Amino acid sequence: MLARHDVPMSDDEQRDSFEETLRAMAQDLGDSLKRLVGEDFDLGLYRRAMGVNLDGVVFGAHACLGAMREKGGGAIVATASLAGLTPMPTDPIYSANKHGVVGLTRALGVALAGGNIRFNAVCPGFAESPLIAPVRSDLQAAGFEIIPAETVAETVVRLFAADVTGECWFVQPGRTSEPFRFRNVPGPRPTSRAGSESH
Repeated sequence: MLARHDVPMSDDEQRDSFEETLRAMAQDLGDSLKRLVGEDFDLGLYRRAMGVNLDGVVFGAHACLGAMREKGGGAIVATASLAGLTPMPTDPIYSANKHGVVGLTRALGVALAGGNIRFNAVCPGFAESPLIAPVRSDLQAAGFEIIPAETVAETVVRLFAADVTGECWFVQPGRTSEPFRFRNVPGPRPTSRAGSESH
């Protein structure tokens, strides 16, 4: 999760926070295919995955909001995934927590709008980074194009500048990043009053 505001953080704090996040993410990726619901379920791996991918966004947002309100507003961009927009059968738990980030973004974006705080999410496919190194060749062999990290970064910058909130922008190779369009939830089916009015 990235946030734009004016709260200072020392270089050492930034480095330590970044390195801790990278270590957790690397471990999370390495354990990815082990988190199946069923006989292979591992509660420890489940808790760690939810902690990194969903709790981290919630706690990060909570940590930023006070300072942003004092400054009169700000912008937060959470990291979700295409797995938060569509099912990922190879890793249901990852898909579940990224769907959680998407839901949080859509709800919190609206809830914070009155305080001039914008909350959005970026939803990339497989992006270039050291984290995908263990599975990079497998992804390419399966036909997945790896997204340049700069493309994801450009989308984050666009979201910081955009006057929008509660949006989840997909990042896909060869496409211009834009908000994912969610279908509306069906309303209740109208019931006929004819029967109740007859005597």
